[in-house]
Amino acid sequence: MPMELGAAFAPDDPIAFLRELRRHSLSTFVEASFMGLGGSSFAHNWHIETISWHLEQVERGAIKRLIIALPPRHLKSFTASVAFPAWVLGRNPRRKVIAVSYSHDLAKNLSGEFRRILELPMYRQLFPATRVSNRKNTETEQAMSAGGFRYATSVGGTLTGRGGDIIIIDDPIKADASMSDAERTSVNDWFRNSVISRLDNKQDGAIVIVMQRLHEDDLVGHLTERDDHGWTILKIPAIATADTIYRTGNGKQGSTHLRRSGEVIQVEREDRAHLDTLRHDIGELRFAAQYQQEPMPLAGNLIRREWIRTYAELPEEFDLVVQSWDTASNADEHNDFSVCTTWGITDKKYYLIDLCRKKLDYPDLRTEAIRLARKHRPGIILVERAGVGFSLIKDLPLQYAAARYPKSTPRGDKPSRVAGVSSIIEQGRMLIPQDALWRDAFLKELLSFPSSRHDDQVDSVEQFLRYMQALGNRRPRSDENGHLVRERRDVVHRR
Repeated sequence: MPMELGAAFAPDDPIAFLRELRRHSLSTFVEASFMGLGGSSFAHNWHIETISWHLEQVERGAIKRLIIALPPRHLKSFTASVAFPAWVLGRNPRRKVIAVSYSHDLAKNLSGEFRRILELPMYRQLFPATRVSNRKNTETEQAMSAGGFRYATSVGGTLTGRGGDIIIIDDPIKADASMSDAERTSVNDWFRNSVISRLDNKQDGAIVIVMQRLHEDDLVGHLTERDDHGWTILKIPAIATADTIYRTGNGKQGSTHLRRSGEVIQVEREDRAHLDTLRHDIGELRFAAQYQQEPMPLAGNLIRREWIRTYAELPEEFDLVVQSWDTASNADEHNDFSVCTTWGITDKKYYLIDLCRKKLDYPDLRTEAIRLARKHRPGIILVERAGVGFSLIKDLPLQYAAARYPKSTPRGDKPSRVAGVSSIIEQGRMLIPQDALWRDAFLKELLSFPSSRHDDQVDSVEQFLRYMQALGNRRPRSDENGHLVRERRDVVHRR
């Protein structure tokens, strides 16, 4: 509940209180509008609250470039393209809103739902000053008597001569067309050449993109390719891949929702079993993009997709467990992640057991490294001797002495180093789990390298494979406590 509302209205007049709440809270207005249009029972959920909070910041001018990426069938279009413009114009009927969709028919349908909201008795009671002008009330445009409007068009449709305060782009490309290079390029060129110039005020105007991800180079991928892209991104995967805090409201501390790793968005709508079945039915590529918002490359660059082997269950025991750390300098949002990959080795195959990828300042990094070492009991821990890696290589053995800590000093550029170990992957000796929360993001980075935005996971993998490659036929073993035992040698004996 907005603080100013709680201070101004006491709940002893519930009708007046609810009316004022809908004027101030977009998520409450979304629910009222959905029910007013005859929607089925509305199951309020945190994802509606966080979408609404971000859109409220757009209306107030705090966010000027917003991307909302989430799976289909979660009311994203109704919230962003229908209810939000109605709420904005209710609060200020002089605002100018342009709404764009991939097709004219979709744009027209959303425009019709917007117009129906404005005709609801509830809306007229909430916003009596907002009225549609008789001079302009068509299938694609509703002009307010105060001067504002909502204008609907399609990608590539008519925008010449039109300007707005807020531009909403809702699903700019159809899912079936997303695999076409020409279609994606057309949408990206349209945005660059037409959209920015349509803001009446280039400094204060806002652009909102709401869509399901479809391809690495869809509009969202195109706009966020650089780290300094300037967009606020609200990404809501169908299955959480890490503990994530979402902002859902205002107040002194700000209302938040903690979503735990592995949780679905709304279990009443889609539970984990349904999503797992869906993943199987539509395939990994489509599920990673449309449901997890992590589109993966169709083919690898240095690493090819067909080389990747998977496992359903781990072997009962390993000859050796190895951890490989790639450490970032600090937890600043512009820095890389710190990554630890944990590997089980048996029968000349390397099983990726676990992956930790976090932005951590050094004290937290040290704590995490100790926790992972004690959890997996590796016999060897690899830490690149650079940056905070020097500190970790000094501190970690004091807390976990069971492992050896060989020197790891990479030589040469990264693409050359990855190419040098790629044959191990091509031979099918590296296996990853069939089902892990971090799997899609890991594959995306691995297959995109060296074009991927981040390469911290690749660095950790390359360091591990380089070490195993250097061992050759020597096969270290560790006991059940992780302590190394005497090395075995096969055919080749070295002096």
